[in-house]
Amino acid sequence: MLSVPEVALVAGSGIVGDRYYGAKQKYPGQNLTLIEAEEIEAFNARNGTSIELTGPRRNVVTRNVRLNLLVGREFYIGAVALRGILPVWRRPSSFASSRTELDFESTC
Repeated sequence: MLSVPEVALVAGSGIVGDRYYGAKQKYPGQNLTLIEAEEIEAFNARNGTSIELTGPRRNVVTRNVRLNLLVGREFYIGAVALRGILPVWRRPSSFASSRTELDFESTC
């Protein structure tokens, strides 16, 4: 996974240049995913692993943001309006290292 300082988002399509950009998604909100850095670090501490922050392959890694509190709410990252859809762990057959990974959908 490539780490970049910024990306371009298109509502309903996702991140420009992403391998899933514009693709029809099986579940709602899959065009942008977020995970808490603290949960990756806690997972590593509990399991004696050293997964990097980019390891879970989520589009945005947050710090000091409780993502579960954003489910069902609209919020902004920069000038982009987003809406929390559901925790990744609620999606069938998804790999989730924690219960604080969320799928988000861009609303504008």
